[in-house]
Amino acid sequence: MKREGSRKNGFSLGLNYLDQTGGCRWVAFIVPKACGNAVVRNRIKRRLREAYRQLQHELPGGLISVWIARPASAGRAQRELAAEMRGMYTKTGLLPPEDRGGGVD
Repeated sequence: MKREGSRKNGFSLGLNYLDQTGGCRWVAFIVPKACGNAVVRNRIKRRLREAYRQLQHELPGGLISVWIARPASAGRAQRELAAEMRGMYTKTGLLPPEDRGGGVD
């Protein structure tokens, strides 16, 4: 994964990914001890799992994602982590840009 995949870094999250055509999507969440005690780390993992759950059906098949939390993620709300996750997937080209609905019909 580290040799063949790509990496993207954000403010409170890091993403290592490998896009293989077809197959199942795989995801892993890594939350190091630097993020806080076990209660805080588990809260971060729950928030990341929920953010991924909302996005997973928009992602291509065969995508392997490894999300690495940084200490800054401990103070972020679930919607902020979800927005950062969506933004990072968009920057990698794995998700289309989000339509803000400000266009003229």
